[in-house]
Amino acid sequence: MCERHSWESDTSREIVDEGRSAFHGLNRAEGAKLWEFEREAEAGLYLNGHVFVVEHLDRISRQGWEAAYDFLKRLTGHGVTVATVDGERIYPAGERVPMGQVMEIIIKSELSLEEGLKKSKRIKAAWKAKRERAEAGDRSAITSITPSWIEVDRSNRKMRLVPHRAKVLNEIFEWSAGGLGGPSIVNRLNERNEPTWGPADNGWQLGYVTRLLTNRAVMGEYQPRSRPRGNSPEKAVPAGEPILDFYPPAITAELFNRVQAARAARRGTGGKRGKTQANLFSGIARCAECIGPMTYGSTRKAGNVIRGTSGSRKPITFVTKTDHSFLQCDNAKRRRGCPNKTKIRYEFIEPSILENMLAFTADSLRTDAPQESQRMKQELAELKRQIDGKLARLANLVDSFARTGSRTIEDALLLIEAEVEADKSRVETVQRELEQLSAAETPESTIEHMREIRGSLSHPDPQVRLDARIRVNQTLKRFINSMHCDANGQTMIVFGNYGAGITFDRYGNCADRSALNARYEGPDGEPDWHPDDVAAE
Repeated sequence: MCERHSWESDTSREIVDEGRSAFHGLNRAEGAKLWEFEREAEAGLYLNGHVFVVEHLDRISRQGWEAAYDFLKRLTGHGVTVATVDGERIYPAGERVPMGQVMEIIIKSELSLEEGLKKSKRIKAAWKAKRERAEAGDRSAITSITPSWIEVDRSNRKMRLVPHRAKVLNEIFEWSAGGLGGPSIVNRLNERNEPTWGPADNGWQLGYVTRLLTNRAVMGEYQPRSRPRGNSPEKAVPAGEPILDFYPPAITAELFNRVQAARAARRGTGGKRGKTQANLFSGIARCAECIGPMTYGSTRKAGNVIRGTSGSRKPITFVTKTDHSFLQCDNAKRRRGCPNKTKIRYEFIEPSILENMLAFTADSLRTDAPQESQRMKQELAELKRQIDGKLARLANLVDSFARTGSRTIEDALLLIEAEVEADKSRVETVQRELEQLSAAETPESTIEHMREIRGSLSHPDPQVRLDARIRVNQTLKRFINSMHCDANGQTMIVFGNYGAGITFDRYGNCADRSALNARYEGPDGEPDWHPDDVAAE
């Protein structure tokens, strides 16, 4: 058309907005190239004979004749001639659009809108039908895009796990449940050159690992979502309730729940940790004065070369044989008003606390549950997940039945209610069996497990030491109710399961084992509380 009318043209002047829907108006929304062109025209940048050429008016808008006519008048009113290849129409700048052409614009625009509405309805109906088939039990892939650890058989659209990726996924979850944070997991995967699951192998990233650890699709759940078509800035939102067991499950519900609990326990206790987890009491130790965190500090490490002068001012050099580190109130360190400036020698209290806590935690510590106990926990977690999903479906069915009174919906309601009751009955049975099995486990075996972990703290392999220290930190968080360090250099630990406490002096010696002296945070956040206080009142 440009050649026929002898208009000069250049490919650099082409306006292309791929994927921006004219039906939803996204091609004229802020940030689109057409939006930028309109703003430039309004600013008077195209007053010297520019022509805007477009294939068809529906490339401008498919939202009805008002939007198309508004665009046309906006450009011609600011000195830009508009031309359409369809019908070889030219609308000169600054001139009135004849009535016949206005009617033509109205008819073509309304036809485009009607066509767009039909396509939109068909697409929505197709997706609705796919979701309904999935809810009815069809486990065929809805699209070719599935989670990275799942592949689709093209012959029948059935989904199956990718064995190696499912194995890696389980490793990631087990590491997280065992206490490893996201950065440590990323480092471990990259150090062993584990291939990533994207089109470009740029190494594992923290954001992707975090999404894996929080994605319920690993248990087989599919959450349908709805988002505006085109490159809309709006995020997708859930469309209906999750469909349970749609994907092949790669992770058990019990493991998924353990990971979420471990992540919640680590929240707020992060920071630069390197590869040593030097402080076993990170997120646990608190100042007795201000209840602020006790932070770990170090003045020297074993093997450091120290240079100085002797008493006679002669230069001397020696290598330190031991670490010299301490715990100190963070508020006092940063001069935030806490008077507790005492530094408690870390190398003294760590071994003493670990040795003394064995007697207090033996009855309830379970670092490695027996196989049968683990199986029961997995079954319980899965049953509870199924019940939650069925209750959500029941709520939707009740609303539908109230609107329609359908006999089919009523039958489905009764069936799901019966399934929920059966699942709840099974939960009670498994819980009783699990309690009996737990009662049968011996304190001797739990002590042995704790000693195995403690023995790994001095393992020659640095990775084994790191894993052991992370596990001990997580174990301490489960069993220590409070750990307070006072201005006299004393550290008092209260074990939540026992209501008993141990007090250590600044050299790590056990000074007191009296439960009566235990003071810890009360039910309303009181920093210095004891149940006897309530009894006295």
